[in-house]
Amino acid sequence: MEVKEHDTEFQNQVRKKIEDLLNAILSQLLQDSNSTKVKVIVHEHTTIFFIDTDQKNIGQIIGTRGKNITSLRTIVNSIAGRNNIRAIVEIPFFTKASGKNGKD
Repeated sequence: MEVKEHDTEFQNQVRKKIEDLLNAILSQLLQDSNSTKVKVIVHEHTTIFFIDTDQKNIGQIIGTRGKNITSLRTIVNSIAGRNNIRAIVEIPFFTKASGKNGKD
């Protein structure tokens, strides 16, 4: 987790709890959760919780009509918002042709 000076210790603890919660939920949601990890990137005004996973898990994370990812984002934003943290939950983008992560 990258941390900047302006962050409070309390906010760092909240970020760690959110990261642990996401990892716990994803481990139960996915059939193969060994290749999935939540990366926390802290910027000046925003914290990004990036779900780093294989392409085969993306469908399970998104869920039918986006219900799973929407629910994850709602939970994270509720916890973060109560603690004055702006949070974003990101999932990797894979190109259709190559199957490669668009972030690489």
